[in-house]
Amino acid sequence: MAIFSKSDGDIITIGYDNGEIELIVNFNFEKRMSVKYHDGHNGQITGCTFNKDQTFFITVGKDGLTNVHQFDKTATFEESLFDPLAGVEGVNFLPQEEKTQLAAKRLKDFQTEKAAIFAPIDPKEQGLDEASLAITIKTKDPIGVDADPTKYSIQQSKLRTEEDHRLTLADRKKQKVRVQINDLREAFNQIVKKNTNAAEHLHITEDDFQIDPEFFSILYERNESKIEETKKEVAWGIEYHTVNLNKLKNKYYDVLEFEKFTVKGVKNGAYVTTFRVQKMSEFLQTNIEAFKQMLENEIIGKDADADDEFLDDASKDGENVVDNEKQKEKDKAAALAAKQKAAMQAALNAKKTEAEKKREQRKLEREERKKKIEWLEKQEAMHSAEDAEDRKEIEIAMATFGHYNLKTSDKYTVPENQRVNFSKKRQQMVLLEGSIHKLKVDFNQKI
Repeated sequence: MAIFSKSDGDIITIGYDNGEIELIVNFNFEKRMSVKYHDGHNGQITGCTFNKDQTFFITVGKDGLTNVHQFDKTATFEESLFDPLAGVEGVNFLPQEEKTQLAAKRLKDFQTEKAAIFAPIDPKEQGLDEASLAITIKTKDPIGVDADPTKYSIQQSKLRTEEDHRLTLADRKKQKVRVQINDLREAFNQIVKKNTNAAEHLHITEDDFQIDPEFFSILYERNESKIEETKKEVAWGIEYHTVNLNKLKNKYYDVLEFEKFTVKGVKNGAYVTTFRVQKMSEFLQTNIEAFKQMLENEIIGKDADADDEFLDDASKDGENVVDNEKQKEKDKAAALAAKQKAAMQAALNAKKTEAEKKREQRKLEREERKKKIEWLEKQEAMHSAEDAEDRKEIEIAMATFGHYNLKTSDKYTVPENQRVNFSKKRQQMVLLEGSIHKLKVDFNQKI
């Protein structure tokens, strides 16, 4: 926020409450000279003024400091009128970054060539000592002259006068050329306007206004060549950023099958969001196709086995018919032999005495009693020390027995269909990922 401003002829001084001072020379508000030596917090500018010949200006602030600055009006005026990009061919076709760098370089070269020259200071006569000038603007010492500020140099004064005169003449010549150019432009615009307002049969074509068509063609060719050169210069940068963009696109965008979006209701405000689904990887697709092929092969194999079993059953049925006939014949022979044996035994029993019959009877009874005793001993061994809880656990174990006895055996082998290995687990994981992908895709398609 500006708190102080003052105009000294063609120089405008503006002071701010942060201790900064801006000098606007020759009413060029685009270029400003900034000076800041007062306190940024308590250095509000209260006054600023130049001396008569505008070689010094004094600033006063609320921080209690009074600063005296040397000032080269000629160098400042020249810098305010200097356009760093003037005379540069094809400047309109340059990128902004290169344009800024070129302007900074040319401005630096101009400041080096046209360095500010300050008048020597006599501390006794002007009432200032070197300590007060320690914070003044630093410039390069003039070349070829005596730079001692305590001595007066006629040569330095003469050089400065000649330089000022030369710059004044150059400035006047420039202004004169500018006025002539503006007059020519105005006259040309008047002719074009007059041609536009004239009758149609008196109109002059635009080609007739071109005084030197070949010159314009040369300019166009020169511009085209510069454009091609510029394209070649920036081709590497374009390719570099294009490759980076394509990499990012391939990594984050091309892998997507569905983008994430939200569908909202107009009346009730309800909404549903889709899944951001990536495309199935080549590894996943390959494994799913392999698993499908394996299932098809198993189905084909089962069908072939069923056909073979059907044929085997038919052949077995034919064989069973023959075997049944043979078995019937054997049964008839066995029955006939049993009848003959029973008849022979009956004949032998008829011949036995009464004592022999009793001995055989007692022998049969002893065998029956022995079998009964063994059975009772087994029953007594099973139920002699039985616990009710143990009996309950035994019943549960018998009800849910399964293959427990086989699994505890050292000779037990896990069936093929119950075995788990890395291939089966990988198939399970692949099928699970495929199912998740299918569910998400179906959900997005419904939305």
